[in-house]
Amino acid sequence: MAENMQLKFKRLDNSIECIGFDCGEEALNKFLSLRALTEMSQRLSVTTVALDQRTASIIGFYSISPTQIAKESLSKREGRGVPYDLVPGIRIGRLAISKKYQGKGFGAKLLRHALQKCLKISEEFGGRVVVVDAKNEMVAAFYERYGFKSIKDDPLVFVLKVSTLVKIENKGDTI
Repeated sequence: MAENMQLKFKRLDNSIECIGFDCGEEALNKFLSLRALTEMSQRLSVTTVALDQRTASIIGFYSISPTQIAKESLSKREGRGVPYDLVPGIRIGRLAISKKYQGKGFGAKLLRHALQKCLKISEEFGGRVVVVDAKNEMVAAFYERYGFKSIKDDPLVFVLKVSTLVKIENKGDTI
């Protein structure tokens, strides 16, 4: 189904109807409908929505913000060569798919779009790692399939080196 539907990725704004979005996680639903625009106006995060081009209904969303992560939380490989105690990164703070579209490949499409954006941000402003928070083991397994590794002190926080994204892009593969 994901390959048949045309998605449109758009920065969240007041013209997009968020009421009624249901991903099955009340905290994520409330974030989208009640907090996302406020956080954007406060420059805390930026939320992008994936819309069905035919109906303009929200398939899913993600938000991105700058972050730092303690170097000691990373593996030696991930922290190698970083002269700082805090490693700069980009956080995909929330990523959710509407219950109607879960299990149909849209999560992968949304994550790929978010990672492409993270790569561009890193090229422009820096950022060594992409950081994600998994709500549970099922979400953790999703991120692990895409190469994310859990940090030392929290099994539900994952990182992916931006250099990995660069290698994928340089090989001509799709992120």
